[in-house]
Parts: sequence; structure tokens; C-alpha cells
Amino acid sequence: MLVVSKNSKPKRFSRKFLVSLIATSAVAMSADLPETLNPQSVASRGIALISDAEINQLIEQSTETKETKQPRSMTVKKYTVQKGDSLGRIWAKFGGTIDRAKAALSELRSIGGSADVLKVGDSLSLLVSHGSGEIRGFRRRLDDGRVILLRDKNGAQIDSSVTVPAISESERTVSGTIYSSFSKAAREQKIPYEIIDDLVDLFGNRIDFRKDLKVGDTFSIIYQEQKNDRGALIKTGSIIAASIENEGKLIAAVRHQPSTGEARYYNESGSVLGEFFLRYPVQFTRISSVFTTKRLHPILGKHRPHNGVDFSAPTGTPVRSIAQGVITDMGFDRGRGNYVKVQHDAKYTTEYFHLAKFSPGLRKGAKIGKGSILGGVGATGLATAPHLHFGFFENGIYKDPLKAKLPTEPIGGEKIPHGYLVAKLDALKGQHQQVRLAMATKKSSAS
Repeated sequence: MLVVSKNSKPKRFSRKFLVSLIATSAVAMSADLPETLNPQSVASRGIALISDAEINQLIEQSTETKETKQPRSMTVKKYTVQKGDSLGRIWAKFGGTIDRAKAALSELRSIGGSADVLKVGDSLSLLVSHGSGEIRGFRRRLDDGRVILLRDKNGAQIDSSVTVPAISESERTVSGTIYSSFSKAAREQKIPYEIIDDLVDLFGNRIDFRKDLKVGDTFSIIYQEQKNDRGALIKTGSIIAASIENEGKLIAAVRHQPSTGEARYYNESGSVLGEFFLRYPVQFTRISSVFTTKRLHPILGKHRPHNGVDFSAPTGTPVRSIAQGVITDMGFDRGRGNYVKVQHDAKYTTEYFHLAKFSPGLRKGAKIGKGSILGGVGATGLATAPHLHFGFFENGIYKDPLKAKLPTEPIGGEKIPHGYLVAKLDALKGQHQQVRLAMATKKSSAS
């Protein structure tokens, strides 16, 4: 077990020693949130690697001494962040002053990262005084698994500590059957949105997820994930291997890390998947509908050519460049609203209209990478509802971006080891077979 202080070198202690130390610290304290584990080894804003159970023990034991068994003078209350909440408003709800809220916010900002950012739905544990009702302690778990503890020392000073629960990394294998859409089938299997979007990007040039998939098609995914000691998902990692069986034909992608260079994906034949253009400028799971063809313009009331695809999505949804390139034009006009035009090479150009806003630092002439965020979906210009108008041009001629064959990278580099490829493909095929058997059994029992 590793304990790191802000100003000292890492020291290793046995788990038995740390548990003993936690219990000793808890006995010595009554009304306040606990001190950090060891003043010598865990300073204010130090980092301690302990279990989630030990964190809860610290909070619960901080309000009652074991020796006197006196009634608790503090209560731990759960609070869920609501729309419009700020740290000041939350403090005020419990009778706290704006000065104490500002001190807590300052301490959170000193931790860094997203410690000071509250999101709707976040769960907080507040240590509230029975007498005054004021907040004397604050506990919050961040998305990355860190747990922040704030302790108000009798209104004089607020200290903090950051605890990192033990995190384990593993591979998850999941498969399913498509009955209506891939996204719905994947969510029914509790596959995170990030993995769904990555898979769509990975297969975007080989299958149209809106039209090609049929009822009864199956999929299988192996991906990395990190969980804390409670089994809660902290974050997802890379897709290790994935496949879709579309009308009996298997298409697959297997990730391989070569001895030098970046990891790459290979298809079921062992060839590099070299697409360097994304199919969609908005992540697939955020798209609510897609419009193409010529149409009656909703504002002008005239039939006019529609050289692009409209992706309907919530306001602010990130809009990304489908490939690396240079911004050749950007700005605002009455028709396009906030717009960006990107030149990818001598052959391909893309354009993005009706953005709600531009990403900070975006400017004409800037070089951008594949997936760079250009701004957010909006309804600026001649638009009646939030959507992205996306145009794709080849040698200056408009092409339907949903049907165009996307350019690929030159194939080269290290080949994927044959045995590794076969092993991953066998694992994927085995999952598809299990799904088919389950489907057949379900049909048999229903008839």
C-alpha cells in the first residue's frame, strides 16, 4: 500500500499498519472529519491509497469517540446536486456562510482537476452540526475514482485530503442481438456510450449502422475497464477486439500494440484498418435523426439543393473534425450561422454549419487533428432547431458523406501476430455462437 505526501518521498506501509493507524486516528477525534492518516506522511492535500471501506470508516467514526460513546454531535447527510446549485448555495441551504463556502471552493480549486466542478446528479456526503446545522465536512467522489474530504476546523481553517481507492483493470466481454438498432442493443447489455461510439468509429467505413444492420444480427466486444474496490466503473479503456455478424458475414477489428509505434487495429484477414477519416462529425450515440435530400427550406419556404447531411442533436453536443487538416475559413453569416470549413488535403474538404459556439482558441489557418472539437451543435443562422449541417467535398464536388468511400492511410508497419489474431477471432466467434444458441433456445421455448 502506498502513501504519498505533498512534500515527502513515497513510503510503503503494510495494510495492517494503515488499518491500525486509521482506527487510532478515529479514536482520537470526535466532532470534526478525521485528520489525514499520518501528519508526517500525508500532509494537507496529500494522497493516500486505501480502500473505499476505510474511507467510510473514517467518516462514520469521526462523529463519535469509541472511548466515551457520547452521542454524535454531527450527522452525515447525503445530498444530490440539483440544477442551478453552486457550492455557495449548498452551504447556504444548511445555514453556512458565504465566507466558509468561498474557503471550501478555494481549497477544492487547489486540488486541481475537476474537484471544484459540480454536476447535476453528483452525490455529496455532508457532515452537518446538530447545533448550528452548518456544514463541518464535505466528501465527494470524482469521476476518476478519487475521493475528496474537506474538514472545517471550527470555522478557522478548511483542510483537504485526496484519497485514491484501489483500482483494478480487467477486460469485459459482452455480446448481444440486434432487434431494432445497434445502440439500443448495446445499451441493453450495459455497454458504455464511449465504447459504442468507439466501435462505430472503428467500423464506420465498413458498415452503415443506420441501414445495413438487420434484425437478428449479432455483435461481440472485448474492451478494457477500470473499477474501484466497490466494483463501480471508474472509466473505460480501449476496445481489444470487436465483431459484427451481419447477415451471416463476420467483420472484425482486433487491436495490436507493435514493438514500436502506436497500437493499430486489424481486420479479420490481418490487414490494417487504415481509415483516417471518421464517418460521423458527431458521436453516433448523440445523433437523434439524420436528414438528407433536397427539401423545402423551413425558413425561406423555397425548394433548394441541400448539399450536406443534417445531424439533429442536443444543443452543445461536441462537433468534431472528421480528419486532420487546416481551417481555411470560419465565422458567421445569416445563412450558415457560425461555420467552420476545413481543408484536409488537396482533394477533400468538409464544412460545419449552425454551431452554437466555437471551441476556444479556434482560428483561421490553425492546424487541427482527427477528432478535434470545432464547437457545439446549435441553431445559429437559418435554422429552426439545433442541428449540424455537414458538407463533404471531393475535388470541390459535393459527395454524400454517409455513402462516400472514405480515404485510407498507406498500409505499412508491423503485422499482427497470426496466433494472436486467431485467438481473438475465435473468442469473438464463440460469443456469436452462444448468442445464436440463446436465440434458438428462446424461439424453441416460445413455440
